[in-house]
Amino acid sequence: MIKTMKAPDIKLSHSKFKVSIGQVTITGSGLPRDLTRDIFHYCVTTSWSRLLLGCLAFYLVMTTLFFLLYAAVPGSVIGAKEPNLADLMFYSMRVFGTAAFGAYLPGNLYGEVVATVEIIAGIICYSLMVGLFMARFMRPQSQVLFAQQAVIVEDHGKRILMIRAANKRHNFMSDASAKLWMIAEDRSDRPEIGTRARRYHRLSLIRDSSPIFALIWTLQHEIDDASPLHGMSEEDILTRGLVLVMVISGHDEDFSTEVQARHIYKSSDIRLGCRYVDIINPGDGVDVFMDFSRIHDIEPTQAAPN
Repeated sequence: MIKTMKAPDIKLSHSKFKVSIGQVTITGSGLPRDLTRDIFHYCVTTSWSRLLLGCLAFYLVMTTLFFLLYAAVPGSVIGAKEPNLADLMFYSMRVFGTAAFGAYLPGNLYGEVVATVEIIAGIICYSLMVGLFMARFMRPQSQVLFAQQAVIVEDHGKRILMIRAANKRHNFMSDASAKLWMIAEDRSDRPEIGTRARRYHRLSLIRDSSPIFALIWTLQHEIDDASPLHGMSEEDILTRGLVLVMVISGHDEDFSTEVQARHIYKSSDIRLGCRYVDIINPGDGVDVFMDFSRIHDIEPTQAAPN
């Protein structure tokens, strides 16, 4: 008889988290996240509205704390008239901002000590806030626009998966590289894997690098006998919850740094028997016009692939 071992009593955070990969949304709990040790990452990745509200709330908490210290000891702040609670609150705000005291000054040693501590706290907090905002502004980001849908076309008897991308900055991304993965449900009979296992497959690209990515780039994967997509119909793609993950990285010459862009295609975003609308107008042979407003447009081919 096998004796069941009792799990160790480990206290984990019950905060919930959510991760979306294509049409699959994973919700879980019990994965602790100590924000006190990872506050920088949270502040850099959160939305601007949350960051601004958080800074405002922190400012109000700090100034209110010092306001209570001033109000706790009468005579710690003096002026032309006896300060009321509103005067003490605005006095605390001015001191925290290292501004001039105005009509009020510390009235005794206690007031001097509290004002000195508040000034030092204000300098440290404002320095951290400036550094945080600079980190958000200076964080390198790519501006790559991916077509909303991936298409599978038949070209000279071959089935080709295509994904179109454009460089929205209209600058040069040198030494650009592209990688494509497919995530699909594992239909094997191996019980140790589990019925809900999902497999990652690297899809080879006909051209996975470019010396210069300036305007448009159409990535192509040939669906041959070695491709994980071989033999899949549109119904197979939908029922297996197939997900495509495209990653483009390169060197942004304007910022002299490496940037990366990622896009996820759900199974419903993959169109069989369709192709991208041509956005290039050769013009008179010298000037070329590209209509990027049609980068997402697709049209059916003459015959849908089997």
